[in-house]
Amino acid sequence: MQKRKWILMMVASICLIVLFQTGLVWSNMQHEKLAAGPFSRAASLDSALSVVPQQLSDDEFVYLTDHAMVRMKLIEGRLQPVQKWSLPSPSLAAAKQLKVVGDAVYWIAEDSLFRSQREHEEWGPVHDLGKAFAFDVIVGADGAQYITVSDDRQIGIAVWQNNQIYRLRQIALQDVVWLHTRLEENGRLSIASIAESGSVDRALWWTTFNAVAVKLEGQTKIGSFQLPHGTDFRSIDFRLTDTDAYLFYTAGPVHTAGSGHTAGPVYRDETATQTGDRLFLLTFSFKQLQAVHWKEIKVLTESGTVSGGDHRSQPSADFSEWVALNGNIWRVDFKQGEPVRSEIAVGHQLSVGHPLLLTEPDSNHKTLVWLRRSTAKKAELLFCTDNPVEKQRIDQLTSKNWPAAVSAAGKRLGGVVFALAAVIKWAAAPLLYLGCLSVFRRRLKNARWGFLLSVCIALYMANKLLFIGQFYGPQSVLLMPEWAATLWGKYLSAFGTALAGSWAAYKAGGTGADFSSIVRYAVFFMLFDMIVSSVWFGFFIN
Repeated sequence: MQKRKWILMMVASICLIVLFQTGLVWSNMQHEKLAAGPFSRAASLDSALSVVPQQLSDDEFVYLTDHAMVRMKLIEGRLQPVQKWSLPSPSLAAAKQLKVVGDAVYWIAEDSLFRSQREHEEWGPVHDLGKAFAFDVIVGADGAQYITVSDDRQIGIAVWQNNQIYRLRQIALQDVVWLHTRLEENGRLSIASIAESGSVDRALWWTTFNAVAVKLEGQTKIGSFQLPHGTDFRSIDFRLTDTDAYLFYTAGPVHTAGSGHTAGPVYRDETATQTGDRLFLLTFSFKQLQAVHWKEIKVLTESGTVSGGDHRSQPSADFSEWVALNGNIWRVDFKQGEPVRSEIAVGHQLSVGHPLLLTEPDSNHKTLVWLRRSTAKKAELLFCTDNPVEKQRIDQLTSKNWPAAVSAAGKRLGGVVFALAAVIKWAAAPLLYLGCLSVFRRRLKNARWGFLLSVCIALYMANKLLFIGQFYGPQSVLLMPEWAATLWGKYLSAFGTALAGSWAAYKAGGTGADFSSIVRYAVFFMLFDMIVSSVWFGFFIN
């Protein structure tokens, strides 16, 4: 009879795993379908390196693969490769920042700035331009390329012209981690830069340099701001109008790879977007450089407004910012410098970062392109579009992709098996204790068995605490349905109450039945915990 009961319990457990797994898959598909909004489902474009792609124009961008640099263009609503070149140097595959200017490419690798230029579709020699942690390049009307670069002690200004580099000026400014250069019609360079001034303090500087007269005209500290403790820049976007500047940045718990230099924005997707990322905006006017406004942009967990009110009643936006936050790509609309609404454009995309927005010529249709990191150096290039023709094609293609579905099911099954093995490994010791207690429960009059029970439960809980980071990581909790989290919390509360009551009754001189209830509670708790952990961990493991 007892054996039959255990067999039934195991069969029921397997059925629960299958049902719960199916429910999670269905919930995942529905969430992805709803979150996509006007855009198609996410579709894979190519395998790529995790160097952030660079947008060249409204309808084209470049990205890197293991052996090539590829230029993609939006043609009749569809992304198509138009040019492909071999890499000018193996160091480009390890680049942290990439900039393509005409036929030339600049990149930072191993804390140095490199440059190479195509000559008749072949790459010329690679030039090492010196130590660098941040840089920007802008092209003048005469074709000259103005280079601003920070070597962590000063900002260097140079111009590349006629296959020669002419170094114009060194400007003292330490610990610069980000640069953006603007070229005025009169030959004046306006340089925005962010410098470290402490572990969390950052300063925004505005420098004007006359490249014609080779003269520094002004350097102003616009203002200081602080990053949340324990975070660093994840991405930075700088937007200029005729009178105002908008500095958008996301901050999250990241550690930039490098040779000891840990500051600065992650131009390479070394870390994926995780829960806890936050979006900030710093604005200032060119007429009043020190009149700085700084705020955190609060985006909602669902589509809707930022500051309250009906989404549909909001005025049309002056511009929109597209940002990757906590597994979603958000569109945040701004009117007169203030956020008026936020909306999920693409949802349920773990490890997403740095989205690019492409628009078709003479069309309002949009295409989003982003990287989804798989390893520290490898990524998958994904895209989605709101072009109705292309959207229908992509949705049909993804819905009929049976090999991918079978592969995903195999991964999930493998994940469940792996998780079960891991749980059994961690639960083996307490299960052994419980087995001994169950077999020798007639000898419970000895106080030593009460001590062993305490050790058993304590050991199990300690094991769970050690393993909880893998079972219930931030990305898993981010996507856990609210009802699942609520039920889990209620179960733990009920288990704790029942266990405490039975233990109190046993300590007060209760019978063996009181202790048997303790054993049952402990066994059922571990069984339930193994099921939930296996399903949850198996569903998310890749």
